[in-house]
Amino acid sequence: MKTKNYILLLILWATVFQACKNSSKKESDFAIVNLAKDDKTFLALKDTAQKHIPEFANSLKLHGSDTANYTFIAKSDFEENGTHEHMWSRLYTIDNDVLKGELIDSAFNLKRIKLYDKVEMKLKEVEDWIIYDNVHKQKLGGYSEKYLDSKQ
Repeated sequence: MKTKNYILLLILWATVFQACKNSSKKESDFAIVNLAKDDKTFLALKDTAQKHIPEFANSLKLHGSDTANYTFIAKSDFEENGTHEHMWSRLYTIDNDVLKGELIDSAFNLKRIKLYDKVEMKLKEVEDWIIYDNVHKQKLGGYSEKYLDSKQ
């Protein structure tokens, strides 16, 4: 009986340990990509995202409340005392070209903004955007993803 309890305890401990190990994100799991302010490729990709921003805005107006089937995210610049970080936010509504949602990224150097803080941004401030459309099983936008991944 003691051996059986010991084995069950060992299995439980291993399960809890593995779950904790898998669920904990370390700072090293996130990447900072440093680009020059005048990086021509990134600026062109930002222009492409802005060119297609009406598609994002119109879809958000139609489907923003349907969080089971649609996810809307956008990358924008956050600034604090001259320090800039470009981070992703999940957006739920748009009102007069102002997007409203919550930060879903983690700041490395900014202290006044944290994960899940409420955010607002103007459409013209969006640097990239993605729509995850589960109804049609497609992902739209994400113009800078491959380029930024190649810079890590």
